[in-house]
Amino acid sequence: MKTVIRNSIIIFVFVIIEMISLVSCRNSNEKKRPNMETKKMVMTCDLADNPEVIQAYKKYHSNEHIWPEVNKAAEVSGYESIEIFQFGNRLVMILEYPENLSLEKINERYANSNPEKMKEWADLMSSFQQAPPGADSAKTWVEMEAIYIFRK
Repeated sequence: MKTVIRNSIIIFVFVIIEMISLVSCRNSNEKKRPNMETKKMVMTCDLADNPEVIQAYKKYHSNEHIWPEVNKAAEVSGYESIEIFQFGNRLVMILEYPENLSLEKINERYANSNPEKMKEWADLMSSFQQAPPGADSAKTWVEMEAIYIFRK
């Protein structure tokens, strides 16, 4: 049993490293606004370990089914990018935002862009989510600690 858990953790770490590498490579080729410094935050969350729940969550986040209000909120809030990756029932979200804006201010703008719809979206998404192991059960998304960063 310990071997299975250890192997699962090793696979998960390799997947995270690969995702960060892909994002880093892609972002180095993207054009950002001149003279704008950004920050990144990486967060994780678990979905209920149920294939139907995972499939529904992925569907809601597909280009065909994402609510327009969600994309609009992300745009007007100040985020440069929001990316969510999935492995099994584990989610990893990478938020990129201007260094001169606080995450609290961005999240406030996000929620206030369309309060009723954004609350409806948050309530719907939280019905799929659960705190990852070891996290406060009251929180679904928790910040991950960067343990290795390579930059050229």
